[in-house]
Formats: sequence, structure tokens, C-alpha cells
Amino acid sequence: MKVSGSRRYGWLARQSMSLRVILAALVVTVLVMGTIAAVLARQSQVKGEQTVDREMRAALAAVDQSLQLVFSSASQRGRELMPAFLDILGGEPTADGSLYPTGEAGEVPGLLVNGFVVNGDTSPLARFQKYTGADPAIIVRGKDGWVRAATLLEDDKGNKRIGSKIPADDFLARTLDKGQDYTGLVQRRGKWYAMSVRVLYDANAKPIGGLTIRVDVDGDVQRLLNWVTMIKVGEYGSLAILQKAADGKGWAFVAGGGAMMGTPLAARYDAADSAKLATLFKDTTGFARADLKETGDTFVAWKQVENWDWLLVSTGPRDEFLAASRQDLKIQMLVMLVGVLLIAGLVGWLSSATLRPVRDMITAMVRVGQGDLSVDLPQVPARSRNEVHILFGSLRHMQESLSGTVTAVRRSVEEISVGSNEIAAGNTDLSSRTEEQAASLQETAASMEQLAATVKQNAESSALANQLVGSASEIAERGGAAVGHVVTAMDDISQSSHKIADIVSVIEGIAFQTNILALNAAVEAARAGEEGRGFAVVAGEVRSLALRSADAAKEIKHLIGDSVSKVTEGTQYVERAGATMRELLTSVNQVTNIMSEISAASTEQSTGIDQVNMAVIQMDQVTQQNAALVEEAAAAAGSLQDQVKHLSEAVAVFKLKATEIIDAPSEVLALT
Repeated sequence: MKVSGSRRYGWLARQSMSLRVILAALVVTVLVMGTIAAVLARQSQVKGEQTVDREMRAALAAVDQSLQLVFSSASQRGRELMPAFLDILGGEPTADGSLYPTGEAGEVPGLLVNGFVVNGDTSPLARFQKYTGADPAIIVRGKDGWVRAATLLEDDKGNKRIGSKIPADDFLARTLDKGQDYTGLVQRRGKWYAMSVRVLYDANAKPIGGLTIRVDVDGDVQRLLNWVTMIKVGEYGSLAILQKAADGKGWAFVAGGGAMMGTPLAARYDAADSAKLATLFKDTTGFARADLKETGDTFVAWKQVENWDWLLVSTGPRDEFLAASRQDLKIQMLVMLVGVLLIAGLVGWLSSATLRPVRDMITAMVRVGQGDLSVDLPQVPARSRNEVHILFGSLRHMQESLSGTVTAVRRSVEEISVGSNEIAAGNTDLSSRTEEQAASLQETAASMEQLAATVKQNAESSALANQLVGSASEIAERGGAAVGHVVTAMDDISQSSHKIADIVSVIEGIAFQTNILALNAAVEAARAGEEGRGFAVVAGEVRSLALRSADAAKEIKHLIGDSVSKVTEGTQYVERAGATMRELLTSVNQVTNIMSEISAASTEQSTGIDQVNMAVIQMDQVTQQNAALVEEAAAAAGSLQDQVKHLSEAVAVFKLKATEIIDAPSEVLALT
């Protein structure tokens, strides 16, 4: 899909470089300043929150220190008064196991000091109160709990409350149940007292009673609570003191927080906010942000107070605490905005001054783009790092290169024109020669076809002769093999004749020995006389037989000798025939090899003639193609002349300096 120029290049890409530089600098400056502003805002916020945290914790620490001073002072006073109370009593009371009437409680275990029962005796208590201003009391364990054995407390009618029962959930009752002494602060009927409790034990170390002293410190505590109510934390925060509610669930106000003493936290805030605060107050100390319905985004700091079972709480609206830091941040933002505008103006002025030469260069580039290569470009300093100088130098180099190129093109047009004319004439001459060569190749191709047919026939005859010679060679080989067998048979006959001659020689020897034996037998028979006559006849016959055997053996030997000589002569003839057959076989093999070579050569010659014939045919085809190419080259030469004309017209657009103008060639003028 084709994209239009307006879509491919946006609005910014079509603006001037100075405007784009200004916009880029402005964007970068805004981004940098924005980042710095964000960092400053975050740092200002964190710093402000840290400052509020420190101020709130410092305020809580100051109040906690004051409370601890009050507690320490009251505790010290209570501890100092207990020995004086024991001196007035005359010692520490003990139980004797007896029951004594004791006011409202009736009979309860008695407590004695130096043998005197102190149950119901208020005189030592009154003396102690007179001297110290403190309220003492003596407590004893009754059958239903702890009762006041002696006290200066009065009812509405002014009667002493001797024998009055102490509620089991009262702080004093719980302390005595634990069996541990106590010195600290307690609240009675809305007033604060410093109380000291001394537990009394029986012989089994079981709590049986106690001595108590309480000192009125309500004035000191109330002044401290009023101060807590009035104090401001960091000009915007307030303080409050909380304690566990009477039911042990949740928190109740002691002072501050805009609530009356004893007001539950759940009554001061709605359920969701009180739940959030209660969750925070599970930790002994801390600082956090809480989104409260009444005050919105609120800073909350808290700290548990030792010895008081109180919780110090400081709260304040986050927006008011951070208002000063936000005002400082606004001033910083305003300063940065002014800086951005100043930077943008400075960048605009610098970019306009810096890019002014670029406009001159653009004007020169427009003229060069229109073909005017005669424009004068300024010289630039050598080895300059100024981008504008580099661009001017590059443009000047491009102008010189383009001028040289145009001059070279015009000269080349002349040469191309002359060359195209020569090519056209050469193509005409080449076309006629190519046609003559094509006719000669056709005649050569016809002669090669005849020669190929003759050579092919010779190759076939050579192949047939080669087959006949091969058959003769096989027959000669078989004849040679037969002669070899005959030679072998003659050798065997000669060997058998020699063996027969040997046997005849043995028979001849036996006949000779038999004759000797017959002679010996005849001699012995003659010696024997008449007794040996019969034996002599036999010996004569044997001798006659031996002579005939010897004669027969001689004849056989003579015949065998003739046979052996003839067999030997026949063997020699057969060997000569075998040698002749071998010579014949060798000659036949040589003829076979020669015929094979002749046949192979004829085949190769036929193949070569075929290849030559194919080459001639291909040459004829190439010649025909060359003729077509010559025609195409002629057409191309004509087209080249047309292109030379167009090129000359295109180059004529460029305007060169006077020193670079060359005369157009006559051929080009003729084309135009």
C-alpha cells in the first residue's frame, strides 16, 4: 500500500531544524525538571513525614517523662511514709487466730500489735493523718473477702466505714490476693492517689491482711492532664491519654482527644476508625498514617506508659503537617518553571544563530538540485569540527564531483556516439561473414556425415574380424591342449616300455640262473649214476626250457627296444608339434590383440567422427545464433544511438562554470 508523504512524515518532521531543536530542548528540559520535581516532592514528603514523626515522638517522650516523674515522686513518698506508719502502730500487726467484732463485717480475724487489737481502732490512723496528711488503713481477710479492719473513710452520714468489704475486682483486693507489696498511683472516685500497700502474712506465709497508705496527688496529675489536653504537637497535632476500658475490651479516654474522661474510643470514632486505631495500638510504640473518617489522612503516633497502664497518643492531619513543605515545593516548582522558560529561550536563540548558515547551505543545495553546478560555495576551515562546516565541505565536494561527472559524461557521449557508429558498421560486415561461414559449415557437416558412415562401416568390419580371430584363437588353444595330451600319453607309453624292458631283463636273468641250476643238476645227476638219471632228464628239460625262455626274452627285449626307440622318436615329433602349436597359439593371440586394437581404434575413430560431426553441427547452430546476435547487436547499436541522444539532452540540464564548459561533439549535435 502506498503511503502519502504527509502520512509518512509527521508535522514535526516537516518543521525547521531550529524549531525542532527548541522543541527537543524544551521536552528534555521539562522531563529533567519533572524528574527533579518528582524527586524533590518525594524527598520533601519523606522529610516532612520524618519531621512529624520526630516531633510526635518527642512530644510523647516529654509527656511520658513527666508522668514518670509524677509516678516516681508519689511512689517515693508512699515508700517513705510506710515506716512512719509502722512506728505509730508500734510494729507490724499479726493475727492470733481469734475473731473480733469489726463493724459491718461482724467477726473477723483479729490483728494485734504488742497484744493490743487494732480492729476498729482508728486513733493511730488519725495521728498518722494529722502528722503526714496521708490516709492510712488496715485490711484483714474475712471469710467472704477483704474488709477494712481500721480506716478513716466515712460514709455519707459521717460514720467510719470500719468492716466495709473491698470488692474482689478492686485494685487493692487484687494486689493483696497476689501477696505482693505495691507502690504506685491509683484512681479513687475520680481522684488520683499515690498508694503504698504492705502485705501481712501468717506463719505459713499466707496473706492475711495489709497496711495501705494513700497520698492525694490529684492536683499534680490534673495539672499534667490539663497540660496534655492543651499541648500542640508541631502546631497541628494534639495529644491524648488512653487507658484500658473497665470491661478490659478496647480503650477509653483519660485526657485530651476532645473527649471527656472515661469516653470509650469506639464512642469517639466510628467502628471502622476505632478498629484501625485498635489494630495500631497492639504495638507498644509506633508511627503510622491512618485514613480516618473525621480527620481524613492522619498521622498517628503512640507510646505505652510504664507504671500507669496508659497509652499516649498523638494525632494530626497529614495535609496540615505537610502544608509548609508543600508550599516550599510549590516555590521550587515555580523557580524550575522559570528556569525551563529561560532555557527554552536561550536554546532558541542559540539554535537560530547556529543554524543560520544552514539556511544558506539549503539555498545552495536547492540550486544544485535544480542542476546549477555553477553556484559559489564558501571555503571552510580545514579540520573544522563544526557540523555546518562539514556539511558545506561535503556539499562543495559533491558539487565538484558532480561537475566532473557531468563533464566526463558529456565526453563519454561523444565517444559512445563514435563507438556506436563503428559498432553498426562492424555489425554489417560481421553479418555477411557470418552468413558465409554458415554456408561453409553446412557443406562441412554433409562431408562429415559421409565420413562418419564410412568409418562406422569399417568399425563394424573390424569388429567382425576380431570375432573370427577370437574363434581361431580358441580353436588353436584347444589343438594345443590336445597335442599336450598326446605328449603326455607318449611319455606314459615310453615309461611303460622301459618298465617292460626291465621285466624282460629280469626274466632273462631268471632263465640264465635256471640254466646254471640245470647244468649243476645234470652234473650232480651224472655223479649220482643210475639214481640220478631221472633227475638228469628233468634237469635237461629244465635247461632246454630255460634256453628257450632266454631266447624268447631276447626277442621280446629286441622288440621292446625297437618299440621304445620308436616311442621316443614319436614323442620327439609330438613335442615338436606341441611347440609348433604353441607358436601358432602365440601368433593367433598376437593377431587377436592386433584385431582388438584395430576394432577399438575403429570404434574410437567412429566416436570421434561422430563428435566432430556434432561439433560441426553445433558450430553451424552457433553460427546461426551469431547471425541472430549480430542482428540484435545492430538493433542495440541503434538503440544505443537513441540513448546517447537522450543522455545528451539529460546532461544539457546541468549548468557548469565557464571553465568547465566543453563543446558538444558533432555526432551529438547531429543526434540532437
